Parts: sequence; structure tokens; C-alpha cells
Amino acid sequence: MLIASPARRHQKPLIIAGVILFAGVIMLQPTFPQLKPQLLLVALIGVVLIAAGFAIKLEPAISMSLSQTKLRYFHRYGQWSVPWQNIQRVFQPSFTYQLEQKEIPYIAIRLDDIEVIIERISPRLASRLIHEQRDIMVLACQQGDIAPEQVQINFAPYKTRSGYQLNGPIAGFLHQVTVLNKAYGAHLFIPTSCFTQSSSELIELLNQYKRSSVL
Repeated sequence: MLIASPARRHQKPLIIAGVILFAGVIMLQPTFPQLKPQLLLVALIGVVLIAAGFAIKLEPAISMSLSQTKLRYFHRYGQWSVPWQNIQRVFQPSFTYQLEQKEIPYIAIRLDDIEVIIERISPRLASRLIHEQRDIMVLACQQGDIAPEQVQINFAPYKTRSGYQLNGPIAGFLHQVTVLNKAYGAHLFIPTSCFTQSSSELIELLNQYKRSSVL
């Protein structure tokens, strides 16, 4: 099963709006030369909208694919996948604010073994996710779930159970994954903005696949 990304929905409206603004400036400039500074600003906005529209084209059309054996997540900078048999829990994380539970806009996945991700994620994507997930790292620190020094990016070597030493972005990602699990009880986090479905619908769907998975 393929789950579409909502990102490309905005591509055409952005490009069209940008072209209209830019074309409007070209037509109005000879008639209103006294408004040149304002028209240049509008033209700049048009260019920004056009650029944003073409940038969206780089986003994957599919956010996730589900099969009987594994879950695969697609990102602009790569992808990762994990077998259902290694997924322990799928849920939406939350935190307490003024005695009220607040949901965090991510789908959280707890793994049985985090080392399964080593061969299933590229260094490029690992590096990107380290930075994209700074918001939930900072939130965990603000809530007192992790120490301030744990928020810092950790590129120290990561030693696997077999004794193999990892370096670089994947090592940094695994260190961060370990800290996130301490804070929220999950290792992998996918923004809910990647999907058109509600969080509850998607979590139910993922759990259905998990229950019916085969080796």
C-alpha cells in the first residue's frame, strides 16, 4: 500500500500565483513608474513563490509504503525501512503542559533493536533527520526528560553490540535515537505533516499491518 504525500498539492497554486504576480509587475511598471520600489517587491515575492513551487517538486510523491513484511518511509533526502517484526509499538507521543496532555505532531515508532536501522538508512538522510528533529529534542529538555548536554549533536563513535564502531552521521543519528527513546519511548519519528490522514487513522493502519505481518 502506498501513502501519498500532501506536499505536491501546493506546487501548482504557488507557481501560478508567482507567475501572475511577476507578469502583473511587468505590465504595470511602464504605467506606474513612480511605484517602482513597490513593484520590485511584488516581483520578488512572485519569484519566491515560483521557486518554492519548483522546490516542492523535489519532495517525494509517496510518504510511505506498507507491505506484509516492512514499513518504508520516503524523505526528500532518502528513505529508511524497518521490518514489522522489529517494530514494538506505533503511537503519537505527548507531553504534559499545565496538567494537560499535549500531542506532539509526530508518529512515533519504538523498535525492538535499533541496530536494524544501520543498513537501512543513508548517511545523507541520517544527517538531515538529526537536524530536523531538534525541536523534539529541545522539548524533551524543557520538560526535564533529558539533560541539556544530551540535546547537543553527538558525533562520537557508536559501538554496536558486535563491537563494530560506526562514525559520522549514522553514529550521530543512533546516539540521538537513543536519547529520543529515553525521552518519549520511541526511536523513529515521522512528522504528521507528511500525511493526508489524521494521526489516529494512520496509527491504526500501521498497527493493522503490524498485526498481520509475516516473516
